[in-house]
Amino acid sequence: MISVSLKAGRFFETVPSHFRRLDATKELPFTICFAIATAFIGIRAQGQAISGDLTGTVTDVSGAVVPNATVTATNSATDVKSSAQANSAGLYRI
Repeated sequence: MISVSLKAGRFFETVPSHFRRLDATKELPFTICFAIATAFIGIRAQGQAISGDLTGTVTDVSGAVVPNATVTATNSATDVKSSAQANSAGLYRI
């Protein structure tokens, strides 16, 4: 059987520094700055979208609404197609 005894005064000298309790007054300014920076990054990131909507009204050559028409949009770079069905008022959203 192995027994280990440590004196209370020397215990914290053997604990690695990253496990020691930090002084909250030293960490508080960093925490506040980090929280503010994170909030601003989140607000800024909302404006960065990689998608969008196409909306409109389907009409014929005389300007009359075409209800229930199928509308297809094609990405010319990738040849990916997206379709939508217009409603009874000729409105669509892709």
